[in-house]
Amino acid sequence: MNKLLIIFLLIPLLFINIPPYIELNNLAIIEEIGIKKNKENYTLYLKEIIPIKEDNSIKYEYKYYESTNKNIKSCLKDINKTTKKTIYLNKVKTIYTNKYINIKKELGIKPNSIKLTNKNIKNLLKN
Repeated sequence: MNKLLIIFLLIPLLFINIPPYIELNNLAIIEEIGIKKNKENYTLYLKEIIPIKEDNSIKYEYKYYESTNKNIKSCLKDINKTTKKTIYLNKVKTIYTNKYINIKKELGIKPNSIKLTNKNIKNLLKN
């Protein structure tokens, strides 16, 4: 009876998809994205947030990534090749773009806000 119970408890574990473990230091947590559409190419800008622990608080530093290619997914693949970290897009707060783009279809994320702008997107991310 006990063996049968153990088997019934272990069988579901075979079908549960457990994501691989990734050390937090090996994640590039992206806070903001900029997408600039030119005539034929897209330029993708990513703003990584890096928390730095201080005495009684947390200070934030930022690192920026940039890639230009025919589509957004190719830009993201290029950035993945240049960094040793895994790009994590689920915490994106804002996306700046100069043209309307179906972000959910292209990147599979739901940002808090999408802002259309004619300003320099790279400078917007750095401010």
